[in-house]
Amino acid sequence: MRKELKELNRGEIFKEEVRDAKGSEQRGYRPFMVVSDHAFNRINGYALVCPLSNQEYLEPDGIKIKTQQSLITGWVLTQHITPYLSSYIGNSDSMVTIVDEAEEDSVDKCLEVFKAISTKTEYEYNGLNQGEIVKLDLGNKQCHAVVLSENSFNKHHNSVWVAPIIIEDGYDEEPDHVNIEAEELFGNGRGIAYIEAIRNIHPKERNLEKANVSVSTSELENCLEILNIFFE
Repeated sequence: MRKELKELNRGEIFKEEVRDAKGSEQRGYRPFMVVSDHAFNRINGYALVCPLSNQEYLEPDGIKIKTQQSLITGWVLTQHITPYLSSYIGNSDSMVTIVDEAEEDSVDKCLEVFKAISTKTEYEYNGLNQGEIVKLDLGNKQCHAVVLSENSFNKHHNSVWVAPIIIEDGYDEEPDHVNIEAEELFGNGRGIAYIEAIRNIHPKERNLEKANVSVSTSELENCLEILNIFFE
């Protein structure tokens, strides 16, 4: 079945390629499971997805998939969440081919892992900490982003979850955006964290640098609150 990205439902599985992936960010043609719901996909015109692998991954990061047609087998790599954009597809109509659909209990297990990764951290360590603002390569340019994955995840993985920050003239009041006040970075402009663009990145592959600035406690809480709504 062929469907537009905006018409995808949570749990549907399609086979395509993430062209912007780097290094260990799961490049190549492979199955992806849709983890955002239909309302998110309809509004944004794209879906949040996770890749599947035939290589066994231990829980909680790897969730053994059960599907309705048993055409797709393997493990959902929950740590590698990414937005699947129309620019990744080699056709003009933003269509993908649905090959199977995950059983509800498999999807629910993934959602629980996502919620755990986006839990507010109560401690710090000497790596990338939740709430820190970083500068990195995304697409064909450098931009700022805020680290949103919790610190035990960051400490034990070679990747982190980030939401890009775009400098705007003012806050746009969009429900999936968070205003970030960091005058030392953005001057008279405003940093807007695009939570709907959450993605897992490999710091070394993205030329990541710390900005030595963190978002405020309230800003971080707002980011995590929005992120967790995506996983309801």
